[in-house]
Amino acid sequence: FIPANSKELATFHYHPSPNSAYPSRQDLRLFANNAFNFIACFPYQIADTNAFNSKGKPIPFEIVE
Repeated sequence: FIPANSKELATFHYHPSPNSAYPSRQDLRLFANNAFNFIACFPYQIADTNAFNSKGKPIPFEIVE
């Protein structure tokens, strides 16, 4: 766990259920402190991951190698 007053730019966490990579009310409170927030869900592939801004609005992202 990272303190909410630290200087991180993003969060990443997962939800164990399929099709649940969307923020809960608790997630939205956490999101307010970060520019980028990622949620993955089972089976934990890139296609099962969504990104959101600090207000919980979906934002596009790309994995770059």
